[in-house]
Amino acid sequence: MKRLKITFLWSSCFLMSMSVWASEGVLDTTFHSPDGYVLWDGGSGYDRGRDIALQQDGKILVTGYMTNGTDNDLMVIRFNRDGTLDAGFGTNGAYIYDGGHGNDGSYAIAVQSDNKILVAGDSLNSTDDDVIVLRLDSDGTLDPNFGSNGIFTFDSGNDSAMDLLIQSAYDMCFELLTESFWINWDLPLASLRDWPYCEDKESFALEDEVGNVQVEHQVADDWLCERIDPVVAIAWQGSYIGYGYEPSECNHDEEPNRPDYFMLSLRRPTDIQANDGNPGELVWEYPAYDYDEVLVGYDLNPEGEPNEPVFCYSVRLPDEERFQQEYLNQKYWFSVVAVYKARLDEIQYPWGWTSRSNTFGSTALSVTDDDSVPELLYDKTGKPVDMSFMFFTEPQ
Repeated sequence: MKRLKITFLWSSCFLMSMSVWASEGVLDTTFHSPDGYVLWDGGSGYDRGRDIALQQDGKILVTGYMTNGTDNDLMVIRFNRDGTLDAGFGTNGAYIYDGGHGNDGSYAIAVQSDNKILVAGDSLNSTDDDVIVLRLDSDGTLDPNFGSNGIFTFDSGNDSAMDLLIQSAYDMCFELLTESFWINWDLPLASLRDWPYCEDKESFALEDEVGNVQVEHQVADDWLCERIDPVVAIAWQGSYIGYGYEPSECNHDEEPNRPDYFMLSLRRPTDIQANDGNPGELVWEYPAYDYDEVLVGYDLNPEGEPNEPVFCYSVRLPDEERFQQEYLNQKYWFSVVAVYKARLDEIQYPWGWTSRSNTFGSTALSVTDDDSVPELLYDKTGKPVDMSFMFFTEPQ
């Protein structure tokens, strides 16, 4: 059985070409037999494909632009599994968008679980480019329930969408990540965060060669359970203490060591107060090896640049590792600890968990490796802080 790998080739001779290779690296001549590749010609000049997507039924979507004789139009074409053009898609296998003001084109395409198709790129508004996102039904027609008759545009100057991501439909619950005025999930370089409680708190551990884990600093924050759905994903924010970064500069600090994994845990309070050194009974723990790390902003350095980058981390929990909430209005203590398989002197920039203003319950706590009484965490003005995290549950 052949495992298909779709390889996109840039256009030449006014044609767009696409090849399919068998798992052995040999051209698969059963695709658009006997060629092993397919060509598509819009008929008026240069045609170029920029991205491809594979539907669940094996049909192949290609998007980019085609020349109409005057300027470029955004195009999406669909091929059957065997490489023949799917005449049931759009008009004769192609959907063409012409904004009417100049060049239009797309850079990215993705297929939703319901087989609707998202396309992102840019469209000239007669002055400059706008971001454009279109959604097509599976037959290649615009979905009237998306944006304005199937089209969303964004104009803040000269704009373009180079990629897109379909997020899973999660309900968001519990603590917010941080204030909205500085964080923007859609812009990797959001802005500077300058507030009195912006200091990230060290929360990391070291694992030796035989697997023993020594916690150097552990931060925990309380959280109120307000629903009983299972927690299926978690996001949190943090930074590497002391690491500075300036965009577009040639000289940077040595990159920090990324944690080998994060130990995520939840504890249920006991009769002993958490601030007396006991955050409670351990009820759930998960070592997050497969985590994502995305730059989302900066903590303002009061001494000037470079500023400290802030990252958002996320992990989707396997089915068997999900935390099943037990009771409504049950309080838990949540902890995030970065674990390094290294010696302490090898960690130049230890990881720290990002704090935020206190919105629920007790102030966050920090425990050191000497079993001392936990430190209550406050911002520079003496106000209590929470930590930045978010839990996700499956919508019902």
